[in-house]
Amino acid sequence: MAAIEIVHRCLGERPIAARRFDNGIQHYVYEVSFTHRASLVIRMTVPEQRQAMVGAKFLSAKLRPLGVPLPEIVSSGVEDRFPWLLLERLSGTDIGDVLGDLSNDAIDRVAMGVANAQRCVSSIEGEGRFGYAIHPRMRRIAVGTK
Repeated sequence: MAAIEIVHRCLGERPIAARRFDNGIQHYVYEVSFTHRASLVIRMTVPEQRQAMVGAKFLSAKLRPLGVPLPEIVSSGVEDRFPWLLLERLSGTDIGDVLGDLSNDAIDRVAMGVANAQRCVSSIEGEGRFGYAIHPRMRRIAVGTK
């Protein structure tokens, strides 16, 4: 499996398992498990979606220092034939899997966390009132951009 091979190549340690997340709509995302370390997540995509992966790397570098709760990027291969990011595995369960079971207080706390993340995001330079771009001055980012 490509996910296991990429992680093995990056870390020099072979994962014991890879489990594909069954939610999400765009990329191939797997939790990879190890014998002697915490699980990681590998997010892979097709060449046509390279800019999404480049953009995720770019935005992570901008937003994590502001306190937006994004996983640390352990390694990346955005220039590989099939782009990928190796990420820390955040604790918890996907909100889509548990939202119906949460109390109103818990939903309020989630909403406050989202609002705080939006406040952090609004502090960086943007594309304009209604637009969205990974980088405000260009629609595409060069692959080597940090």
